[in-house]
Amino acid sequence: MKTCHSKSSFRLLSFVASAAFLISCSGAIYASVPGNDGNGASPTTPPLVSAGDGFVLDGYKSIKFGMNVIELKSMGYKCPNYSKTICRLDHAARHNETSLGKEANLMVWVDQNKVRRIDVSIEIKPKDMLNYFKESLGEPVIYRYISLTNNLIEAYYWVSTNGSSVSLTRDFGKITTTTDEAVKKASSTMKYQNEQLTLKSIESMKQRELPTENTKIGHR
Repeated sequence: MKTCHSKSSFRLLSFVASAAFLISCSGAIYASVPGNDGNGASPTTPPLVSAGDGFVLDGYKSIKFGMNVIELKSMGYKCPNYSKTICRLDHAARHNETSLGKEANLMVWVDQNKVRRIDVSIEIKPKDMLNYFKESLGEPVIYRYISLTNNLIEAYYWVSTNGSSVSLTRDFGKITTTTDEAVKKASSTMKYQNEQLTLKSIESMKQRELPTENTKIGHR
């Protein structure tokens, strides 16, 4: 009886230790998701699933790349009946969409009846948004170029392991420092793109890319 009792106790202790280990691991993965403060609150930014040293990105929150117009309409989005269009949330439901605790404005880009890109705009300075995503996803790849309106642009890209990306663009104006008023009005738009659009946009920026040195920029 003594031997039986010892074996049962050992098995019970082993089970408890294994369960504690699994719970601690799952908690660490959950806490690493951007926007999660680790106290059980829902993430305020789309979950980015860890994949080794990178992350997997398949859309923004419940909007997934490859969704069609019918699926978007069932989620409350208004979509013109075109094969290439922009879908937006119904006006009454817009205030329900948030990011980083602030109201977010979403534009869902559809091409050939499939979601290819999601733009998420919130009233946060681009510089602050950049710092937040650096903390969440690490250092981005930076592209500096002149826009068609002759403005200096910096684009910051975080490319996921499956080739899709999340990016932020900062507009510094006519290659000079911006005014204080312009900085106060600045907002951020995070762009979530599938693999095809990521490759296309990066290729386009490289054609107009500038050296990163000797270019005066503002502080947005």
